Amino acid sequence: RPFCGSSGQMLNTVLKLIGADRNKLWVTNALNCMPAGAKDHHKEKARQCCQERLYDELRLFPGRPVLTLGALASRMVLGENSILDYAGALYQLDLDGEGKIPRNVIPTIHPAFILRGGGDDDGAKANDGHFFALVYAANKVHRLAADRQAIFSEDIEYEHKDPVRAERLVEEIIEEARSGKLLAADVETKSP
Repeated sequence: RPFCGSSGQMLNTVLKLIGADRNKLWVTNALNCMPAGAKDHHKEKARQCCQERLYDELRLFPGRPVLTLGALASRMVLGENSILDYAGALYQLDLDGEGKIPRNVIPTIHPAFILRGGGDDDGAKANDGHFFALVYAANKVHRLAADRQAIFSEDIEYEHKDPVRAERLVEEIIEEARSGKLLAADVETKSP
């Protein structure tokens, strides 16, 4: 069963926070065949072995958005870039190579990364930020799945000459984000 250990417990916490029922979601592993302690070349072989199986699973749910957890899952569907290049943004996955089965994908970090300390010397602060990023990305996918969040909007206004109007536009965007609970803020602080 995927995500049944401590990473699964964290995932369950995230799902509860955003109001998603895990029993109504398809949760799977990107890789099913990688031995513990595998080196990078083993991971690449496992990825090649499991990619078509993963795509077959994704095809079972046409049109449903996907949250990839961690670098390996993100690379399985989006390519070779670092998870830091992908995390939190929305991408289009083309399962058939012809644009007939598009899928919205939002990659984020894996719960295990957070549980291991987030790759930062200041583990507690890093974990808070990484956990928030995980919740934020999961909520974006949940809102997309429920048709409560538009992907893109064509009604864009911009201003590059009048600073008063530019400030008003920014204020409107912030107010709209706040009222829709779509606003996130990175509030990391470092003591001098």
